[in-house]
Amino acid sequence: MVAKTAPDAPTVEEFDTWDEKKETEALAEAARQFFVHHIIKGDSVWYLTPYGHVYHLPLNLSIDDFLALEEAASDGDQIKAVTSILESFAGKSEADRLRKEPMLVTLAIIGDYGETFAKIQGAPLGKSADSPSA
Repeated sequence: MVAKTAPDAPTVEEFDTWDEKKETEALAEAARQFFVHHIIKGDSVWYLTPYGHVYHLPLNLSIDDFLALEEAASDGDQIKAVTSILESFAGKSEADRLRKEPMLVTLAIIGDYGETFAKIQGAPLGKSADSPSA
């Protein structure tokens, strides 16, 4: 019995000629398809998904919110924590909309959100380089 395949399925030759270079190119293209842009504005991080959806997450988390994010061991726990924060901050409809995004988009938001907190924590305190001297 011959298995039916989708019209755009790869050929046996494509499998046979698949190499690291093709893998790297394919991974880079996939990453571009799920890339999430962000800006920091006020006390929020704003995200633009590849599908044109905009989400914003707070930077002024409570200790409980922050601990829930840090203690989330699995991707599933992290998603629950972020959607819970989004729901309490932006409403249930926003959290429901995020739940419908592709998993890679949601994971990109979660990763970037954590990196943003780390950068803020590591930011030097005091005057900026263009502040006048005291």
